[in-house]
Amino acid sequence: MEINIDFTGTGGGFRKFCAGETDISNASRPTQPKEMEACRNAGVPYLELPIAFDALTVVVNPQNTWAKDITLAELQKMWTPASQGKLTSWQQIRPSWPAKPLNLFGPGKDSGTFDYFTAAVVGQAKASRSDYTSRRR
Repeated sequence: MEINIDFTGTGGGFRKFCAGETDISNASRPTQPKEMEACRNAGVPYLELPIAFDALTVVVNPQNTWAKDITLAELQKMWTPASQGKLTSWQQIRPSWPAKPLNLFGPGKDSGTFDYFTAAVVGQAKASRSDYTSRRR
């Protein structure tokens, strides 16, 4: 028997599962009502079994010697969709920081981590600036 293991974000994984393309799916968040409905409509039964909960960590590159701490309000200012193309340097976040380029990295839009981060930091799920780099392991 051959077993294929592919990586996709939580949202993409639910789409594949509810379409009957996969037998089991791992998720970093609870099943959303629209995903439950998609499974029901496709006749795909499921059992949601919470095993553990994710944690989220915000990290700063070690070459950044000025950002020793950051507030939730500053993170929100960085990541809100309205900041795209406007907030491009660290000094725009906190005036005491240098006018060095602000380079953002984050999860892809199909990721449960993206869903959680945007809800917790920006205040609205899936609301984020899109000019950041997203890489998968």
